[in-house]
Amino acid sequence: MGYRPQHYKIQELVNPKLLSEFGEAKCWEMLDADLLYMADAIRDKYGAIGVNYGGLVDCGLRDWRNPTTGSSASAHCHGKALDLHILNIPQTVGAYDKVREELLDNAMFLRLCFETGVNWLHIDINNREYRTFSA
Repeated sequence: MGYRPQHYKIQELVNPKLLSEFGEAKCWEMLDADLLYMADAIRDKYGAIGVNYGGLVDCGLRDWRNPTTGSSASAHCHGKALDLHILNIPQTVGAYDKVREELLDNAMFLRLCFETGVNWLHIDINNREYRTFSA
């Protein structure tokens, strides 16, 4: 069995259609262990976080067959990205810019890449030259 995060349930991390189709065990296998570990560490640092919540369903593992949820080459479609919504900070680009800066300065999060210009914390572990990219 691979890494299971302390703070997140599979329902929070996977599109419900995928979870229904493939089941919990297979969906856990589709999620990158390092990404889950770092999502736990971010939760430890910032407190309550929502991923798929409040009607959101594509902030974790997305259905790669659905053309309306972005490119099938997206890190989300490969279990390598999460959109985290830190519940105790303002949901503004500025607030998340500050969080991204803090995480970029922390060696623990060196593998993470961050999307800028959005009012949530997109994290992924794609193999890219630059750790930040624009929405």
